[in-house]
Amino acid sequence: MSGHDRTVLRRLWRLRSARVGLVVIGLVAIAAALGPVVAPDAVDDCLLAEELAAPSGAAWLGRDADGCSIAALLAHGAGLSLRVGVAVVGISAVLGTALGLLAGLRGGWTDRWLMFVLESFQAFPGFLVALSILAVAPRPSEGLVIVALCVSGWVGYARLVRGQVLLLREADWVTAARALGHGEIHIAVRELLPNLVSPVIVQATFGLAGAILAEAGLSFLGLGVPPDTPSWGSMLHQGRSYLLAAPWLSVWPGIAIAATVMAFNFVGDALRDALDPTLNASVSPP
Repeated sequence: MSGHDRTVLRRLWRLRSARVGLVVIGLVAIAAALGPVVAPDAVDDCLLAEELAAPSGAAWLGRDADGCSIAALLAHGAGLSLRVGVAVVGISAVLGTALGLLAGLRGGWTDRWLMFVLESFQAFPGFLVALSILAVAPRPSEGLVIVALCVSGWVGYARLVRGQVLLLREADWVTAARALGHGEIHIAVRELLPNLVSPVIVQATFGLAGAILAEAGLSFLGLGVPPDTPSWGSMLHQGRSYLLAAPWLSVWPGIAIAATVMAFNFVGDALRDALDPTLNASVSPP
């Protein structure tokens, strides 16, 4: 780890919001990792248990209408949320960064066509696009949810990277690289990309929160993962029928969604503050 990285981490850890967010994300990650180990069959093992049991020593967070442990379902749902979030952000960031680099560096018709596509996608909310795709899908699946969210998820990264490239492509060290005969691939990968890492990381942190919230919303509407797959959104959907009789069915997944989304937003805000000196100095050679 370089000195610059250690400095950023120290700045990040000094921010209370970052510490809170990292602790919550760490707890969610631990639950996601231990869920399949502690309760590998969260749905199958609950058939003989008491239905709608209140929180007790046998079931810390209570049981749902099928007798399943809420704690076990939350742990499995955490794994699903993190998998979907990381996959959507990873694919969207790579695709958006590549297209933004291409458009900003090449300019001309390439840039004009990308801007046309960006504006076309931005005319419709990303959640609505995903909802439309899943509504006509023959059967729901985790992979299809990821694809649906990635269809418009790359747009924000492409716009961000394109804007940064337009600022950096006339910098002195980029001009020097061109004078030395380096091609566009070298300039994009060696000269520009290192200066784009910080803003893309910040964008990705907020993107994780958005992807987790979108997956929960799609599952709540019955268009996300299959019904037999534990999901925070589907747990909320089931709990809405028992708000008075068993409020814990909705309270715990609601808290899990809100806490996780807020944690990623906290870390994103803190990262933006911690990396601010780097971003302000992004016009210096990498």
